[in-house]
Amino acid sequence: MKNSKWTRWCVMVMLVGAPLWGNAQLLKGKANDGIKDLQVGISLDGDILTTQYQQLEVKNDGTFEFDAQLLTPFNDVTIYVNDDEGVGAHLVAGKTLELTLGLDRKGHVTYDFKGDAKTESEFYTRFSRAFDFMRYFPMDPSKALKPAEALKMLEQETKAVRAMLPTIRDAALRDHYAKFADAYNKYFRLRMMTNEAYESEKSLDDYPEYDKLLATVDVNDEYSRLTGLSGMVIDRKIPQGLMKFGGDMAPWGLAQMEAIDRYVTNPDVRKSLARSCAYTFFTFGKGGDYMKFWNAFQAFAKDYPELIEAYAPKVAAMSKTAKGTDAINAVMQTPDGKTCKLSDFFGKFTYVDVWATWCGPCCAEIPHLEKLVEHFKGNGDIQFISISVDANQKAWLAKLEKDKPEWAQFILSKEEAKHFMDEWGITGIPRFIMIDRNGKIYAADAARPSDKDIIDTLEKAIIEK
Repeated sequence: MKNSKWTRWCVMVMLVGAPLWGNAQLLKGKANDGIKDLQVGISLDGDILTTQYQQLEVKNDGTFEFDAQLLTPFNDVTIYVNDDEGVGAHLVAGKTLELTLGLDRKGHVTYDFKGDAKTESEFYTRFSRAFDFMRYFPMDPSKALKPAEALKMLEQETKAVRAMLPTIRDAALRDHYAKFADAYNKYFRLRMMTNEAYESEKSLDDYPEYDKLLATVDVNDEYSRLTGLSGMVIDRKIPQGLMKFGGDMAPWGLAQMEAIDRYVTNPDVRKSLARSCAYTFFTFGKGGDYMKFWNAFQAFAKDYPELIEAYAPKVAAMSKTAKGTDAINAVMQTPDGKTCKLSDFFGKFTYVDVWATWCGPCCAEIPHLEKLVEHFKGNGDIQFISISVDANQKAWLAKLEKDKPEWAQFILSKEEAKHFMDEWGITGIPRFIMIDRNGKIYAADAARPSDKDIIDTLEKAIIEK
């Protein structure tokens, strides 16, 4: 997998904003045999951090429905089939789109649209797959593309999308998709250079074509906001080396806010970047003066009280989960339906894995966790447990049946999961927690199993009194 710090979906999205779901039936369909799980993802304003996901109920006869309160003039959603391939759909207020889903002999998703927005939905499916982040930056390292291969694919996909634009009858919608495609093309080209620089431990200064392309981007443009280009412009305006994932992110956050104040005039872009700044700081930062950042952010985001309200619990949780404080308890359920508490395991040093089956980076850590468990097998001073926050218990049980993990597995109810995540200040998974033998927090945001120093870290922690 590409290093998760660079991926777009490596963490659980924090949901902010007003309730999305409404009462107008916009989509109805039929899922044929073999399709057991459907989810729909839609963003309130196009921002990835406001994306909401709703599980679609597939009835016994295979039918399903989706309702939403549409809040933007261009309403596109993605239906994820069996947690795999996505099918795009263009929704129009007051009209109904029909969708039939199936699987071909190789298990790939087939789709057939009827009714309103059939052509637009076929286009958007092609569009969303053309600019699917994980195609260019797959999680499995064995599937990683060479830079030249990724660039060639991007140009081919962009060309294919542009060729389909004439099928869009509405001029405003056609113009929207054209601008969207051009912005995505720039974003991916820049991102490829960013990743190449990171992997080769080079600076972006070594890529003169990066700044040349970035100079064509208007930080205040709406499509720059929607595709992440605005953030790239701001990142280039601040001193390099401040973004220290897993370390003190306060200097980076303060520099971000200063650059946004200086260069951004579009209120929508400003709000989106403010959300991204807080999300990045609280998700990837560890240690440092978080109150210095938080005090500055409250003044910076005074016009967006919902953002301050959204992250205030995270700040409170950081105070409650400092090293040496009592570990926050949780009521958990075993695979066979029995109930227990996290505190039942106190008495040994405990390494806790918080995960979900739908979280790609979580699943990517499992092989590393297996090696950890094997390394410490027979050591009576340490234990490993995994706590799932899956809403779909069947998916969790199926994953356990497939993997057959040799360490304790638990799941939280929907209500308990929310309480647990809020109390521990978890806005993204995977999340790893270390609890000492006395039930005190050793690390509320601990190193991952894939960390090169994890064994040394755990061995040191075990012997500490």
